[in-house]
Amino acid sequence: MKHFMISLLSRFLYTKPPETKEATYPIYHLYTGPDDHSYMEKIKLPYRSKVPVQFFHLQVSPPHSTYDFHNAPQNNYVLTLCGTIEFTTSRGETFTIQKGDILWAQDVDGKGHKWVLLGEEPWIRAYISLA
Repeated sequence: MKHFMISLLSRFLYTKPPETKEATYPIYHLYTGPDDHSYMEKIKLPYRSKVPVQFFHLQVSPPHSTYDFHNAPQNNYVLTLCGTIEFTTSRGETFTIQKGDILWAQDVDGKGHKWVLLGEEPWIRAYISLA
């Protein structure tokens, strides 16, 4: 499993991570605010951070797929391996992710978010469920 994850992540990232401890990777953080609405903020994840995980799985959605308002099923990192996806928060804020982007989906309650797959590619993603 360890070698599979390393292989998968090496295909996912555009470039080799810098060799400094301060290096970070930008991610999209989707979370529930005190008003029960979902919000998105861009944050930086340190390359060398270690996070306990519960499980890992892959999922594919065909081109032009949509998913109406819902919550993240659990606290996940979602690594986009293929596709371009537009997300909309419960407040109407939109943002787009594509191959190489990481979404930290933490809006497990509240009013949720929705998404639509743009273009002709499927959305291939890896879910890493955090402990």
